[in-house]
Amino acid sequence: MFDIDSLLSLKQPHLAAQWEHWSEAKRQRFEKVFEDTSLNRLIEAIEGTAVAEEPTASPSIAPPHSIDGSDLSSPESLEALNQGMNLLREGKIAILVVAGGMGTRLGWPAPKGTFPVGPVTERSLFQLFAEQIHGLNQLSGRSILWAVQTSEGNHDDTQVFFEKNHHFGLAEESIRLFSQGTLPAFLEDGRLALNETQELVRLPDGHGGVYRAMERNGILQWFEENGVEHVYYFQVDNPLSILADPRFMGFHAKSGSEMSTVVIKKERPEERVGVLAEEEHTLRVIEYSEISPELAAQRDADGQLSFRAANTGIHAFRLQFLKQMGQTGALPLHLARKPVPHGGTPTAGIKMEYFVFDGLAKAKRPLVYEVPREGHFAPVKNAEGSDSPTTSRAALSRFHKRQLQSIGIASPEGEIELPFRFLWDEEGLRKAVAEGASSQIKK
Repeated sequence: MFDIDSLLSLKQPHLAAQWEHWSEAKRQRFEKVFEDTSLNRLIEAIEGTAVAEEPTASPSIAPPHSIDGSDLSSPESLEALNQGMNLLREGKIAILVVAGGMGTRLGWPAPKGTFPVGPVTERSLFQLFAEQIHGLNQLSGRSILWAVQTSEGNHDDTQVFFEKNHHFGLAEESIRLFSQGTLPAFLEDGRLALNETQELVRLPDGHGGVYRAMERNGILQWFEENGVEHVYYFQVDNPLSILADPRFMGFHAKSGSEMSTVVIKKERPEERVGVLAEEEHTLRVIEYSEISPELAAQRDADGQLSFRAANTGIHAFRLQFLKQMGQTGALPLHLARKPVPHGGTPTAGIKMEYFVFDGLAKAKRPLVYEVPREGHFAPVKNAEGSDSPTTSRAALSRFHKRQLQSIGIASPEGEIELPFRFLWDEEGLRKAVAEGASSQIKK
């Protein structure tokens, strides 16, 4: 049972001073936060920042072994493609997108998944993904399950968007929205932040919270009841994610990997991106702030960066591994010093998050799959410059032009946009172009 002494032991004197004035309901809310988040562990993590605010990578780290996903004709690649196709036809692959963010940095006051990114039609990110799933349904003869993780701040708006768009023509029962968890925010001195009504400030717990959120919301049970064995995971800001990519999923499945990850080549030593590395016999992501300039600039004999396997936020999981992580998997906490709401005013503080890629260190036989940046990765993160709507739309247009060229159709000048449902349907794409769909997809 919580009391004033408990709060003092947690070094929260500002809460202890108010405890006697709180209603029983407010006390119970605080106790629930403590039970759900292991508050003492969070406080210990904050105290640890006084010793080392930013972790550093061990000098013993080594580049990971990876599979070349650009080699499409090798026997191994064709075998993986066939295995991935079979998994889709058997209904053993589900799709998971983490979409808890808002489009604030893009000047878009709505869930990021609703952002209009189509280079011609301005179709939303969610619609582009739904079109891919339409194509997968046609390819597999099944209704692929799609789980969408939202957040407390955007769940209702996301649900309304799906309903308003009639679930983009997908079967409503094949889609489930669920909200990620939260963690309390702290001030720099270690006190818990309070909002204007003196309630605890709680912020989204990061994409790594997806493990427990899926377990808590029955998503894993839903997958299992429908025969799913593998889950394709991606982040909502990348419209070039090739959903349930059969070749990647095939390599993942046949390797026995519990968690696999897609990487692209890091372009410059100073590029602000995490890279995959092996450290003490485990696979992990080394953030750009953790790696020394010397290691970041290290090159192989062929001139390529040694640590070039850049994280894309695309993964594949075995369902059993997700269940294990959802029930017992403890991930490290990542702390970020940034303004947090306190008394209705942004105040210097500490936000805590879990990262999904930390699961790699716990997975058996993790696999790294390298693909070309072009055609696989064009995130929408910034309002201008790199990884912006401008660069993402241009990448989408180039992708669709290559689609046409691959089937012997000359691509028109200017931007073009093809329906993503034809990604795996060459005959359907030819028919759509012949029937005049090109008039709606180019400018």
